[in-house]
Amino acid sequence: MERTQLELRVAALEDALETSERRRQAVIDRYERLLEERAATDGTSVSAGTSVSDGRLPALVARLRDS
Repeated sequence: MERTQLELRVAALEDALETSERRRQAVIDRYERLLEERAATDGTSVSAGTSVSDGRLPALVARLRDS
């Protein structure tokens, strides 16, 4: 019985992790689209080293991607 409960808990945690990863990727995708739109309107190019304001947001996206 305890093994079954543990297996159910592991399955629930795996589902939660997958959901979290999908949400994280959706945030990254939205951010990248915003950068592309901004670049299209102001004529700049978007690259991996793109700096936005003080650079904290791109650094956050990079950390999220690496995790």
